[in-house]
Amino acid sequence: MSSHGLGLDLERALTGLHELLVMSLTMLQRHDVDGVIDILARGVESATGCTLDHVNFQRHQEWTTLPAGEPTRPAEPIPPTGERVFVQDHGDSWTSTTAVAVVNGAPGQLVLRSFARPDSEQLFVIERLGDLLGTALADAALGHIRERGRTVVQADTETPT
Repeated sequence: MSSHGLGLDLERALTGLHELLVMSLTMLQRHDVDGVIDILARGVESATGCTLDHVNFQRHQEWTTLPAGEPTRPAEPIPPTGERVFVQDHGDSWTSTTAVAVVNGAPGQLVLRSFARPDSEQLFVIERLGDLLGTALADAALGHIRERGRTVVQADTETPT
């Protein structure tokens, strides 16, 4: 079933978007980057049909890769201009790489793995997931800064007895 020339099965896309909405609400309640990545790893398969390979993003002006143990700089090519999800065949599996939107600095990358080539519904949801992940990571970083600020203020206002 195609709708409005997008070539998407809207029912399948909406199911993935529903899972993505549930994941996003949970991610945005976390105020630590590791917690956001943990939620992503646990929920990505139900939303996209793919598994998390890794995420590369800048944290404190350094490249971070989670789960740990992967390369510390983006290894997958950044999707070419006009192509929001770069799909690559590795013989026994496929990777789908999309940008992780950031406010400042270079965009990160979300790399997902699947045994079959992702279809248009999956790619649509993967693209949205990259946008969402960037928002959740930025919110987690701001939450960390707010917590540090509160700790400093509390320490300054405490009076010795």
